[in-house]
Order: sequence, then C-alpha cells, then structure tokens
Amino acid sequence: MKVLAYILSVLVATGLIIGGTFLILVQAPTDSSGLLLLAIGALCVFIYGPLILGSITSYWDVKKTGESRRYFRWWFGIVLGLSIRPSEPHPIARLSPTVRAEEPQWWCGSAPP
Repeated sequence: MKVLAYILSVLVATGLIIGGTFLILVQAPTDSSGLLLLAIGALCVFIYGPLILGSITSYWDVKKTGESRRYFRWWFGIVLGLSIRPSEPHPIARLSPTVRAEEPQWWCGSAPP
C-alpha cells in the first residue's frame, strides 16, 4: 500500500508541477527568462521537497538512533534551505525603495512594457 501511495503522490506532484509551470509560462512576460527559471525551480522545490521528507519518514524510522535523527535533520535542513532561498531571492535588496520601485510585478500581471 505504501508503494501505491508513493506512486500516486509522485503522479499528483508531477501534475502540480506541470500545471504550475504552464501557469508561470502563460502569466510571465516574454523577456523574463531568468525569472521563469527561478519560479519554476522554486515550484519544484516547494512541491518535491516535502514529498522527499514524507517518503523518508514513511519508509525509515528517523527517531530510532542518533545517526538516523542526524541524517533526517540534514535532509530537513537542505529542503528548508532550498524552500526559503527561492522564495526571497534578494531579501536585503528588497528593502531598498529604489529596487522595489523598479522590480517587475509579473506575478500580478502588471509587468512594465
């Protein structure tokens, strides 16, 4: 049953990534290839990161030994770091009013021409 649940979750996650990528490509302006790659990469990390952690905890007892806890914390740190990093690419620069005024708001559909 676990194998079937895992296969089903991978199929659902892949469908979410395909749908999300389609929405990103449709809504983004044509000249923002860097933003497209960042958004699609963040989407993959946001969807597959928790899937990896869930599959690790369902197939492996992560609380049994100290080494297994340490290994799971290592994976959790990687997934958390990758999930936080794409969500805010430049947190210091975004505090500047000049940068905030010039950045395109492509997710709102109001990108500059």
